[in-house]
Amino acid sequence: MTKIEELLKNEKVEWKKLESLLDYQQPTKYIVKNTNYNNKYNIPVLTAGQTFILGFTNEEEGIYQANKSNPVIIFDDFTASNHWVDFNFKVKSSAMKILTAKENVTLRYCYHYIQTINIDTTEHKRLWISKYSKIEIPIPSLKTQEKIVNILDSFTNYVTELQSELQSELQSRNKQYTYYRDMLLGEDYLNKITKEIYNIENIEWNKISDICLRQRGINITANKMKEIHNINAPIRLFAGGNTTANVNYNDIEDRKYIIDKPSIIVKSRGNINFEFYDKLFSHKNEMWSYSSIDKNKLNIKFLFYYLESNIQYFLNNATSGKLPQISTGITDNYKVPIPNILVQNKIVEILDKFQQLLEDTQGLLPQEIEQRQKQYEYYREKLLTFDNIADNATQRNATQRNATQRNATQRNATQRNATQRNATQRNATQRNQNDSDFLALLKEVCEIVGVELYEKVRWKKLEEIFELRNGYTPSKSKSEFWENGNIPWFKMEDIRKNGNILNNSLQKVSNKAIKNGNLFEENSIIISTSATIGEHALITVPYLANQRFTNLRVKEEFKNKIDIKFIYYYCYLLDEWCKNNTTKSNFSSVDMKGFRAFTIPLPPLSVQEYIVSILDKFDTLVNDLNTGLPKEIEQRQKQYEYYREKLLNFSK
Repeated sequence: MTKIEELLKNEKVEWKKLESLLDYQQPTKYIVKNTNYNNKYNIPVLTAGQTFILGFTNEEEGIYQANKSNPVIIFDDFTASNHWVDFNFKVKSSAMKILTAKENVTLRYCYHYIQTINIDTTEHKRLWISKYSKIEIPIPSLKTQEKIVNILDSFTNYVTELQSELQSELQSRNKQYTYYRDMLLGEDYLNKITKEIYNIENIEWNKISDICLRQRGINITANKMKEIHNINAPIRLFAGGNTTANVNYNDIEDRKYIIDKPSIIVKSRGNINFEFYDKLFSHKNEMWSYSSIDKNKLNIKFLFYYLESNIQYFLNNATSGKLPQISTGITDNYKVPIPNILVQNKIVEILDKFQQLLEDTQGLLPQEIEQRQKQYEYYREKLLTFDNIADNATQRNATQRNATQRNATQRNATQRNATQRNATQRNATQRNQNDSDFLALLKEVCEIVGVELYEKVRWKKLEEIFELRNGYTPSKSKSEFWENGNIPWFKMEDIRKNGNILNNSLQKVSNKAIKNGNLFEENSIIISTSATIGEHALITVPYLANQRFTNLRVKEEFKNKIDIKFIYYYCYLLDEWCKNNTTKSNFSSVDMKGFRAFTIPLPPLSVQEYIVSILDKFDTLVNDLNTGLPKEIEQRQKQYEYYREKLLNFSK
């Protein structure tokens, strides 16, 4: 007997309509009024469709108060798409229902069961009242519902954790790729390698128009592109932004507009960008294709990587308006370095390897998640499949009739599980190989550019990394500083009441209270250096601060080398230093000469981010009652139950 059969053995099940189990509420009073969303705001605006979170609003009224102990299901009335929500929210429209549980049923159990329901949603009518609420689902005891929920949640949580882990890995690799790409293509490295190998003092710089051929494209409308688009056609037709179509030879009357050599597509309007393409293609009249004239002088893909690395220049020089645009003069006259062709080829070879390894990592992400999703769906079906029977005798007969079928199902399940395990093992092997290849590539790049793969920790004075600025308190006698204020002004009470990472303040001031023409920059740190000493906070919004604080703003040259959260954590040590290094007077203040000279370690950015991830977890475990110690106890209990079953599962 399987564990699932053991769990459901002798379980009495009632079949009940969803309308008898769940209450619904129209979301009218929770609809957002202003759709000018901003990630700096706190309240998410939800849709029950696939997008889920549309954005964030600062509206303070009409917020649905959901939380871990008071969750809801939001249900799209026209598509039946649905989401579990356990946080405060507003909604975009009234085309949904907010579902909550009645007595004697677990909402999470109903949520999992709703995922198994498939009905026709093509008819444009509100589905909850007309169809879904009439569907009967099996209801075991509350104890069994909770056990089923725990098992299914373990699968969904694993998928979420896996996705987060792999996305983080991918982001880290992208950062590494960008870092080494820019280093390989930097003027210092190119000059250095050119001098060392070819004994030439400086590399040659040329306008793109001097080394490449600019070709005009065909004049074609967007409607015509849609009309002739054929997914299997051999020629890619590029239009503005990301618009493309696949077309046949006969769709392009003048064959000179069919390009058959590696080129760079300059996306000059709207979504300004570059794309390297080495298959048959054509393009619209507002675009340009750069094709190499002398292959012994220029590797066209080297040029592509260089332009990709310097895309910000073109964005900065685009005309403003609804659709930003770069002119032919900007692209034609842009100067690029042309090192020896062997240097170009080597750089292209390395960056191509980076790209391939990044694509391999991206490919593993959906594969592994798909496998976990299949496991979840299989066990969900097993756990939520109850016979709709009238009495125990019928159940016994049904059990006997289906014994053979169950045995066959078990054999199939065993085979499916083995297949899934093999697939997971293959993915793990592929990931390990991918990791090994990626590390080998990093070592190769570091040897070429002359840097250490694992950089040494550098120690920097506070004044080297930060611009220091004193806080101030606007005059209390001037009402214009304080009336109708919307600028956060932080004081010690904000830290004591709301913690050390802040995005809002107890008091606000108006624009008239700003000195020196600007606010303190977002994602900077305040640390108390007078009166009450030894407190700091990370502020995530533009702000002003009380005069007892000194503001630490990261200098421009360090912004790509520092994780501000790493500095935030290190400031706990700076707090202690401040407490022990104050001037002896009636009004205590920090020794600012020593403060500016205080040294901070700067390991590589990836190391900083890793340290932050660990400290964030500790911070959550210590301070968050919802996900901290109680969550840890729950996880340990799950581990205990899992290994208890493994250890006590003896053959009869």
